[in-house]
Amino acid sequence: MKPRTFLLLAAIAIGSSAFAEALLPEKLAEQKAYTRKMIPYRDGVLVECDSLYAPAHASYMFARFEAKELSPVNIDGIELLLDVGTGSKGRIFLGAIEPTEGELKAVILGETADAKLRPLPVPDEFHAFFATDSPSTTPRLIGTNHEAAAIVEDIIWWLEGETWKSRKLPKVPKFHDEFLTDHPYGANWFLDGNILYGGWNHGEWGGALGSIDLGAADSKWVQLSGKPLKDDAGIPENNPIQSIISPRSGELWVATGLSHMGGTWRGLYHREPSGKWHTLIHGESDRDQGELKPFVSDISGLALGRENSLYVLASETGIYRLTGKQVECLIPHQFRDYLNGIAVVPNGDIYVSTDRSGVLAFHKAGDQWHGKQIVFGKQEEEEKDNPDKKPDTDSPPAPPKSPAQEK
Repeated sequence: MKPRTFLLLAAIAIGSSAFAEALLPEKLAEQKAYTRKMIPYRDGVLVECDSLYAPAHASYMFARFEAKELSPVNIDGIELLLDVGTGSKGRIFLGAIEPTEGELKAVILGETADAKLRPLPVPDEFHAFFATDSPSTTPRLIGTNHEAAAIVEDIIWWLEGETWKSRKLPKVPKFHDEFLTDHPYGANWFLDGNILYGGWNHGEWGGALGSIDLGAADSKWVQLSGKPLKDDAGIPENNPIQSIISPRSGELWVATGLSHMGGTWRGLYHREPSGKWHTLIHGESDRDQGELKPFVSDISGLALGRENSLYVLASETGIYRLTGKQVECLIPHQFRDYLNGIAVVPNGDIYVSTDRSGVLAFHKAGDQWHGKQIVFGKQEEEEKDNPDKKPDTDSPPAPPKSPAQEK
């Protein structure tokens, strides 16, 4: 490489890095908590939390760009919020109430187009999981183009009209030699009509993508990963599945990603409604074999924005938006934490969940992006002053205020 060219590239790299680092504080406040799945809600996101500092019986908290701290969230009609998801008609809330002392009942609420909540039918089997003081498992919502869908142990449930249907899944096969079978139902699930897609993430041991037709009584698992590179019947290799999302029936986006011992693996794959798969990104370290070659980084998550535009979270290089086959780097940034997900809200704000940094939020004003860290805040400060103090749970959490209420 000519010296002048090298210096020019170095200057561009330094400028990009300086711009990226200015988005967030140089040193982020370490959080003793995880933030995971995020669902757009009002002017922010509902965030799944694994934390001693979240109020007891609250697995979700609320984050918005204007706030410094995650705040408790209250959903009318639910006393114990367990999970939040999305279906064909909008957000779904799964939780429990205590109609009489010592008795818990499952509750499922669906949000209407005008942001009102309506109760959905609940299978009797869901109530049974609260009959014991310490249930071994509870229903978990999964992505779907039905109104609602959930998994309970090895049974998939989905709502058609006012009726819940279910199917016990056959044993998950050992898709390849390094496939781990310890927790076969802890996958990333998406139910598209009768076809259930499962994506497994086993870290350095790889993963797998498979599907099964729930409409056929004798159906078996079909492995969709591990295909040759040019095979349009699935995706290449058996790398960890990071995300499965769907903008419409029959269409899927699947991301794979891994960063391990100095190497990075990444993949972005698109399934057309016709069933044909396309390999857009497929790379290892600095080698790429997909149609696009936008960055050298693993992929940590996908999100859909306005008009179903696709957002890609790359831990080493930033946040990208895919339009057609054009990849635009919106936010160049090298993240310094393990990333768990990305969400985009209607006003364009972008949120990233992490292992130790709470939620990282990005807002665009004019032509400039601004970033900030949203932390657990008061709970953490109380813990530092009194490590033995438990969060106050005597009063129910208040709903997050709208911008107009806070002014």
